[in-house]
Amino acid sequence: MSCNSLNCRLVLRCLTERGYQLFITALKYSCCTYLCIAFIGTIPTPTEAQDRILGYGSLNIWEENSWLLFLDRNDSFGGRFSEKGILKRFTPLVDSKYQLDVLGSQFDPVEDFYWNSKTDGVRWRGTSATTLTLTSAAEFKTSVDLNGSWKMDARFNQLRDSGVEGSAIRLQFSRELEASGEIFSGMHLDPHKAGGDFWIGAKWKKGANQITGQFTVLDPLNDFLHVTLDAALHPHGDTTVVYTQQPLAIRLGDHLRLSNDIRLEVYGMLMPAGQSIISSKSQDNEGFALKESARYLGGLVEWSPTERLLLAGSYTEISADSDRANTNTSFRPLNNQLLEQTQEITAFSIFRPNPNWTFSLTGIRKRMLEKRTFQPDSTNNINYLLTLWMSKLDISYTTTNGFMTKGGFLHSNSKVPEGKGDMNVTESLAGNFYRFLLNFGWKFDNSAIVLGGAYDYTSNATPRWIWGTASGRFSMYW
Repeated sequence: MSCNSLNCRLVLRCLTERGYQLFITALKYSCCTYLCIAFIGTIPTPTEAQDRILGYGSLNIWEENSWLLFLDRNDSFGGRFSEKGILKRFTPLVDSKYQLDVLGSQFDPVEDFYWNSKTDGVRWRGTSATTLTLTSAAEFKTSVDLNGSWKMDARFNQLRDSGVEGSAIRLQFSRELEASGEIFSGMHLDPHKAGGDFWIGAKWKKGANQITGQFTVLDPLNDFLHVTLDAALHPHGDTTVVYTQQPLAIRLGDHLRLSNDIRLEVYGMLMPAGQSIISSKSQDNEGFALKESARYLGGLVEWSPTERLLLAGSYTEISADSDRANTNTSFRPLNNQLLEQTQEITAFSIFRPNPNWTFSLTGIRKRMLEKRTFQPDSTNNINYLLTLWMSKLDISYTTTNGFMTKGGFLHSNSKVPEGKGDMNVTESLAGNFYRFLLNFGWKFDNSAIVLGGAYDYTSNATPRWIWGTASGRFSMYW
């Protein structure tokens, strides 16, 4: 045996032992896991090009889902003008394991990469929410060339979760400008006519770098329907909504590759304050004035030191402000200002030693704040803060013919350091839970299907082991 071979074996043995020690320490002291590492999902046999951009698009899906919260407000919990606000994260459908359900059932960022890289496809995911209902999300998209440099894109999203139950259809027309530019315009088609939206924008691309800007007019037909046509005169109409300040939004995105190994993503949206007056004809035009504004910001850094290893971290923040002033002092709720805010730090990594095995771990630190101030009576003020540490460890094996099995371990530790006021949720959201997942599926060249189940462990409950949930997802591309 050569000296070089012996040295290599000694180095590998030391690295293995040290890695095992770090892994045990990370599991024992979860803060280390959450702040330092996270691994993401499984994928089929990769190509060299896919390895170089493994995980691409991980923050793009977060941005897309955040944007849909503002486009499709009519289908949110309680309706467009519910006192629950815009984000609606705390509803009677939320319990202490809800965040764990979301983490265990959502598409991982590697699967999101495939979705973002395709122009035509459909995918669906779902997990058991109650005995009779699913929390589910479906996406469909297609693109066709029209004439020369013009093309048309259509997207359909359906979502049912704790805060939204509805669908959104978007249509967009775009035109390429020489080799690096693109202009586009589009619309959101809403069955609630006043809820449709219109936007224009531009995109600049050079290699892997890309900058996108979009200007959106939200609900542009609202005043025409409610004022010019007086929708409240319709037999099924009663409410009149008039904008005194039209809601607008500016949306930006930037993809930047600093080197072959390092890539950045930055997203942002600003919706300045829009103001409206909502009144009811059956109640002598009494109602309330509503002022709303929102914003979100997200950033991602990825480092791929080798074609088999990806390290990355991201920070996201989304917040919304609502100011409601009643025109009748007997109305409920009373005049109030509402602040909704979610901040999240995520770290993740993937290690794939060969085309069959994938090891992944995800760590999340999340902070969810809701603060409501009533006037003039502050007795029922709300100051509620939910903090969560979550982690997910996955080990998967994919055969050469596409059969996949994946075992997962999830941990969620949630606390409520501030809990003033009634949040109207199912139960206390604080708790410490462990979940063990087992998924089976099949992956083909242009499709995949995965089914799974889970058992939960809780140290302070009887019985300690209970059936957690069942989940599934599929995707198709053409």
